[in-house]
Amino acid sequence: MAEVFHIEALVGWAVYLIIMVIIGIWSGRFIKKLEDFTVAGRKTGAILVGLSHGAGSMSGFMFVGLPGYAYTEGAYAFWYEAGDAGGGFWNFTFLGRRMRTLAARVGAVTPVDLLSKRFPSKATSAVGGLITAIFCWVYLLGQMIAAGKMAQLLLGVPYQWGVIVGGLVVLIYVGLGGLLAVMLTDVLQALIMIIGAVIGIGVGFSLVGGLGGLTDKLMAINPTILSVWGTNNMYYGQYGEILGSLLIYMIGYIGLPHIVIFHMSAKSAKTITNSIIVNVIWAVIFTYSCVFLGLFAIVLLPGLSDPELAAATFFYQFTNPWLAGFLLAAVYAAIMSTADTLSLTSASALLNDIYVRYINPKLDDRTRMRWTQILVFVIGLIAIAVALIPGGGVFTTVVSAFGVLGCAFITTNLSAVYWKRATSAGAIASMIGGAATAALWDPSGLRAVTAMHPFFAGLIVSIVLMVVVSLITKPMPPEIQGLVDASKRHFISASVDKRIERSSSVETKVVVSNISKIFSASHLAELTSIPISLGTTK
Repeated sequence: MAEVFHIEALVGWAVYLIIMVIIGIWSGRFIKKLEDFTVAGRKTGAILVGLSHGAGSMSGFMFVGLPGYAYTEGAYAFWYEAGDAGGGFWNFTFLGRRMRTLAARVGAVTPVDLLSKRFPSKATSAVGGLITAIFCWVYLLGQMIAAGKMAQLLLGVPYQWGVIVGGLVVLIYVGLGGLLAVMLTDVLQALIMIIGAVIGIGVGFSLVGGLGGLTDKLMAINPTILSVWGTNNMYYGQYGEILGSLLIYMIGYIGLPHIVIFHMSAKSAKTITNSIIVNVIWAVIFTYSCVFLGLFAIVLLPGLSDPELAAATFFYQFTNPWLAGFLLAAVYAAIMSTADTLSLTSASALLNDIYVRYINPKLDDRTRMRWTQILVFVIGLIAIAVALIPGGGVFTTVVSAFGVLGCAFITTNLSAVYWKRATSAGAIASMIGGAATAALWDPSGLRAVTAMHPFFAGLIVSIVLMVVVSLITKPMPPEIQGLVDASKRHFISASVDKRIERSSSVETKVVVSNISKIFSASHLAELTSIPISLGTTK
């Protein structure tokens, strides 16, 4: 469709961007040292952690790539969201508390910094830092592309202006306020995102005649749209593809450096448990709404030239300009809430995990913080420059980067806090093998031959390499192995901890405990009284 300029939409977009910058300026008051900038001084509360995880992980993929995927592949997109809706739960439950406890103990300021202390080797920092910096940047590029597409459609401004303005606002508030600015803006953006998604669901169902009407209309167009095998049964019998689509988001967040950094920012291990409730409720509502936007578009907007504009075109055509302006803010919120964390994580990896580790280990804390701020701008400006070239796809870019990061770090992160026998050599092999497999599986033609999703293939390779290489290499010294026990401190309450020491099914009990807490009225009441700690000026 042709782009049409609407002053109402432009005003909504401009107000939203100005608020983001104001939050960044205000957050800068609390930044006194590197730890404040990279992990928010380890003082954030449950609502900040839970909603930041949700908003930071969902990205422009949710309003751009995913509805576009549902538009072309139908109900098969629900395989991605079946995992995505619970991805935060598994991340917080299996990794969150242990990672937060261990990071505070060893003074780690980035996820790779933590791994380098658990798997002491310069190669750990080099490999982990490069993978993080490169593929967080690729992920960031996908967000910039999404920003341009949305501004072009809903505002009628050139694609390039959408990329430049949206990108620069992110860099300003991240560069000024660090992770605290990221998390504060993420909370606001999470609220805008879920309101936008719910409005979209309400409008969509009213137009198609409810769930029954949507089902009938989709069946009339093509019965296979609702097939679990995808439109025209494209993935029929390809269980490796389906398992990969399900697992990439179900467990993928455990390996994303720009997401697990939120664990490290929490003010206590207990904060992680409280964050689960916030995150799961938000994620279930939001993620499934985005798939339905794509399904509505199949019925209401046939023949779109760019399926990734399905949700935006839906908002544009079926709401008034003022509401479209707010919904554009919701789309931009999804994009920017991930772009901000990615730019910070990529910059932190380059400086702290590579430059300081290899070139200038004596660099003082304040200088490291300033250089990290500068790198945020440099990395972001490069992403903006590349995104100015039209033609990139959001779905492919995001899923590829997500898969590489997940396959590089899921096994390594979990082994760091659970398996004493895991060695530095095993971690390095796992990161390289997992990332390389995920990156090359599709281009090499192996995906077509094996009918296996690149993420699933990369995950298998990373696990095998971690186990085999660790077992054939010399065990880590006792003081390093002891970090696994250190990560369990305050994992759960002392009374439960004593009972679990006698049990071989620790994680099963923790999962059951967390599930029961989610549906506990008393726990929900407790959550509403949790303060959001922002830190204090000095």
